[in-house]
Amino acid sequence: MGAPHVPIPPAPRPWAAARLLLMKTPISGRCAPAFAAVREAFAGNFAERGEVGGAVCVIVDADVVVDLVGGWADETGQRPWQPDTLVNFYSVGKAIVALLALQLVDAGLIGLDDPIASVWPEFGTGGKETATLRHALCHRAGVPAIRERLTNDDLWTWDRMTAALAATEAWWEPGTRHTYHTNTYGHLVGEIVRRTTGDMPGARLRALAGRLGADLWYGVPEQQQHRCADVIWAPAGPLDEVNFADLSGEALMVALGYFNPPGYSSRGVVNSAEWR
Repeated sequence: MGAPHVPIPPAPRPWAAARLLLMKTPISGRCAPAFAAVREAFAGNFAERGEVGGAVCVIVDADVVVDLVGGWADETGQRPWQPDTLVNFYSVGKAIVALLALQLVDAGLIGLDDPIASVWPEFGTGGKETATLRHALCHRAGVPAIRERLTNDDLWTWDRMTAALAATEAWWEPGTRHTYHTNTYGHLVGEIVRRTTGDMPGARLRALAGRLGADLWYGVPEQQQHRCADVIWAPAGPLDEVNFADLSGEALMVALGYFNPPGYSSRGVVNSAEWR
C-alpha cells in the first residue's frame, strides 16, 4: 500500500457512545474526499458492529482512492492493525489453489478431464479411479472427509495428510454428486499441483505472488509470523468433543470433514505457529 498512513480523525456522528468508541479505535491511512462514505462505513464497523481489526483498499482506474487500516490485530487491543498485517482468509484459499491447478491446464501439463490418478497413482483406489481434476475443482471428487482417524501431529505433515486422503474410500462415485470439500480441498488440489510440477503449492504461490507484488502465502514463514493478526475463536455456542463412534453415513462424513484431524477447522490449534 504505497501511500503514507496518517491518522484520520473520526467524522462527527450523532451518538455520543459511538463517538467515544471511534476515538478509542485507531484508524489510519488515506481516503479521497469523494469516498468519505467508505471511511464512515469502515469506522462504523468498529463503533457499531463489533469489528476488531481490518483494512480496506479501493482502486479506481489504477488510482488508490481509499487505503485505510483500523482496529487491533489481537483480542486484547495491544497490537494496532498495520498496513502489512497478515490475516487468515480460510476458504478464499480454495480459489487460489484452484488457480494454481488451472495454470497447469493452461500450460498443457494436465487436462481438466484427466484422472487424478494419472499424476497421483496412489489416489486411484477405493472407487476414486475415475475422479478427474474437474471433479476435484468442483467438489465432486468424492472425498470431502478422510476416513482414517488422524491427529494434529499428522496435520502438520503434508505427506501424511495426502497419503491418508489417497487411501480414503470414496464416499460416492466421483462426479455423481456434489459435497463441499471443506478442508480436504487444499490437500486434494494442492497435491495434484505438487505431483504435476514437483513443487509444493506454497512455492508455486510465492512464484506467482512475487511477480505481482502480492503479500500472499500458503504457510507463513516463521520470520513473518509476527505480522499475523490473531483469529478470535468465538463460536456461537460451546463445541463438544465429537464422538465419531456414535455417527454413521452422512453425519459421520460431515463430522470427519470438519474435525479429522481435530484441528482441521482450526479448533484447538488456531494462532499456533504450526497452524500458521
